[in-house]
Amino acid sequence: ADSMTWNPHKMMGTPLQCSAILLKEKGVLLDVNQTGATYLYHKDKHYDTGFDTGDKSIQCGRHNDVFKLWLMWRSKGDAGFKDQIDLFFTLSKYLVGEIKKRPRFQLVLEELSVAIFKATCRRVAILPTTELALIVTQLFPCTQSNTCLAA
Repeated sequence: ADSMTWNPHKMMGTPLQCSAILLKEKGVLLDVNQTGATYLYHKDKHYDTGFDTGDKSIQCGRHNDVFKLWLMWRSKGDAGFKDQIDLFFTLSKYLVGEIKKRPRFQLVLEELSVAIFKATCRRVAILPTTELALIVTQLFPCTQSNTCLAA
């Protein structure tokens, strides 16, 4: 792949807005986002301007969102994050096992650390399918003509 995105928010528990895009080819972000606004981007800095993200990001923003992740990594370390992620996988396997034990729950997808399932209410479970279909069309009349999506 030429690029990859990484969002430590889900598995690593960082606060929202902490993602990264990793690109194989150097200069891609600069090529697609560069505004060339010389009044904003001066070359006479006392640091390596190659690390200045302003002209490489959308609307020349310079977010320091990675700082949250850095602080967490300093606090937990590699071993702490490994233990946390291993625990998430263990909990996911446990949840899948519990779902499979219960007839009112149906496992839809079992994917690594994510378990997607449906639960059926006792009252709904005893209704015939035709009656359920009638209820759905009464609640969401547009489902008959496929003009809407109902959650």
